[in-house]
This record gives sequence, C-alpha cells and structure tokens, in this order.
Amino acid sequence: MPSTRIPEQGHAAPEGLERFNGKTETAARHLLARCLRNPRWAVRMAAHRPYPDLASLLAASDEAAYDLSPDELLHAVREECRLLRTDDLALAFLAADDPTAAPPAPGAGSGLWSEQQLRVVRSMPRAARTAVRAAWVAYEQKFGHGFVLSLEGVDPEDALNHLLSTVRDRLALAPEDERVLAAEELRQLARERLTRLIRSDRAGDFDPGCAEFPPFAPPLGLPV
Repeated sequence: MPSTRIPEQGHAAPEGLERFNGKTETAARHLLARCLRNPRWAVRMAAHRPYPDLASLLAASDEAAYDLSPDELLHAVREECRLLRTDDLALAFLAADDPTAAPPAPGAGSGLWSEQQLRVVRSMPRAARTAVRAAWVAYEQKFGHGFVLSLEGVDPEDALNHLLSTVRDRLALAPEDERVLAAEELRQLARERLTRLIRSDRAGDFDPGCAEFPPFAPPLGLPV
C-alpha cells in the first residue's frame, strides 16, 4: 500500500514558488533533476508550471512519478545510489571506514539531503554505520540495485534500529514487491526535496548549478 507520508508544509512559501515558476525551462529541469533522477518526470513537472501552492506541486510530483515505467524507476534508483556514493550523506557513511575522517559539516554538501537526515547518520557510532553498510551490500546482491530509504522524520535515537530493521524486512521480499517499495521511497524523497527546494530557493541557498550533479546523467553502474 502506498505511503501517505507528507513532509511538514507549515506556511506556504510563495516567494520561493514564484521564483521556481518563473525560471527558464532549462533551469527548472536542472533543479527538478536533483529531486528525482528521471528526465521525463522533470520535463513534465517543469512544463506544468505555474503551480499555485506547494500542495499542488507535491500532488503533481506524485502523479508524474506514478506514471513512470518500471525501467524508468529502476534507472532512477540506480542514479540515486550512484549519487549517494559521492554525496554528503555518503561521506558520513564512508567515515565508518576511516576513524580519522571528519564527518561533513552541518550545512555542507549538495542540498539533496536535509540536515535532519544528515544528523541521523552523524549520530551513529562507527560500528553502527558499518553494520548498515553491510546490510546494504546484502540488499544490492539480492536485488541488483542499491537500497533507497527516506530518513525524514526519524528520531536519531531510533535511526539505527529503523535502518537495520527496514533493510532486513525488505530483504525478505520478492523482487517485484521490493520494486514497489523502492519506487514509493523515491516518490517520498522527491516530495521532501521539492519542499526544501522551494523553501531554500526563496532564501537563495539552493544551488542549482552544482557541477557534481549534471542533469540526466547516464547510469554509471551499480555501487559496489
């Protein structure tokens, strides 16, 4: 059954939404490509502007994502996991292999992940991060793609149990059932990122030009 989790919206952000609505087609697609790595989704979302409010934007995101084919969703999952290996969240996990490595500073990184999600990872002991990564490897070996999970709203104290229990539960699923859950996690991540995009764009601190994340990059293989 699809998730009904919705990022906390609070007050509308008309300034940020107006800026997004007013961007060129290319600039809008570039921003959208950072929320869900599928060109057809980004093209459709950009073409349907202007959006009157955040709720309309998120509803359009869900509708466009539900229309993606299984192959498109698999490509988006693979791209998500490829980026994870070079992103700020990945750096936090990679610190588990190097006790001298410093975790990324608060506020640093690509903007793909919320500060709350990064705090979840930073709060984990090194051994815990290693255990999570080992579970991810087992997942990749079974399903042929990386593990995708939103950490939004997870209490840092519960994060380790949440991650490990979720990946272990999903390891027991049949591939066709797991694809449904992975697709829902992608949709949730897109909703969270769109919400942050609109709010941070209003403040001018969401950089659409990060060279590390070119829009619509071809798949480079699964993470190992």
